[in-house]
Amino acid sequence: MNKYFRLARLDKPIGSWLLFFPCLWTLLIVFSDESFVYQFKLVMLFAIGSVLMRGAGCTLNDIIDQKIDAKIPRTANRPIASGKISNTKACLFFLLQSFFGSIILFQLNKLTILIGLICIPLILFYPYMKRLINWPQLWLSMTFNMGSIMAWTAVTNSINYELFLIYGSCFFWTLGYDTIYAQQDSKYDKKLGVRSTAVSLGQNTSILIGASYLITICLLSILFYNKLYSFISFAILGLVTSHFIWQVITLDIKNAKNCQKRFKSNREIGFMVAFAIILS
Repeated sequence: MNKYFRLARLDKPIGSWLLFFPCLWTLLIVFSDESFVYQFKLVMLFAIGSVLMRGAGCTLNDIIDQKIDAKIPRTANRPIASGKISNTKACLFFLLQSFFGSIILFQLNKLTILIGLICIPLILFYPYMKRLINWPQLWLSMTFNMGSIMAWTAVTNSINYELFLIYGSCFFWTLGYDTIYAQQDSKYDKKLGVRSTAVSLGQNTSILIGASYLITICLLSILFYNKLYSFISFAILGLVTSHFIWQVITLDIKNAKNCQKRFKSNREIGFMVAFAIILS
């Protein structure tokens, strides 16, 4: 069973947190007169859905990338690349996770279900993007944050411009931290022909990361201003900005452990923004 936990990355929950935070931020923003029970139910549905779909996405990615993973030290021991789980069993596990994810989806309203179905081809095509485009992180950022749109429509059953502020902030946040993540394997990716922002930009990676984080802060600031959030919310946003600056200034793209630590530290970013919204 442990190998399936590893295949779904349950031993590395940072990805599930980063998938869930855009949903949580959005839910906290749009909740108003709903009962606590209903709010708790939605938060739990999106939390469980994030774990399931992150696991399904990792399983699919590992099936498609198994030959590449086997040639990279950090990923060579993954269950499929190392031969501990067969392709057939991995495919069944992917379908099982997707099935339970669909059960979560069909608890929501029709508009949200439609958006969830639109996400399916985005998820299926993502593993191929690193072979087709130089910046596959753009595709990931677009796909990874669809949960914020679904969380918005699950509560409001509508779409307005503020949704694009929260989605946009999450998009650029993901573009920044996933570029840091990609640096861990960039020297191997370059040899294997795997594309990423880390490979494409090389030494200039920090410029993209810094710009992405700056746009994230700007969009969140506009959203907070529109929502008339309190001074304390903006103060916390200042702490988020300081954390982003720390990431960029101390990033060593040649040190995989340094990159991994700064990537994982984005969990604290997620909590800080959530508290800023709650304390508004």
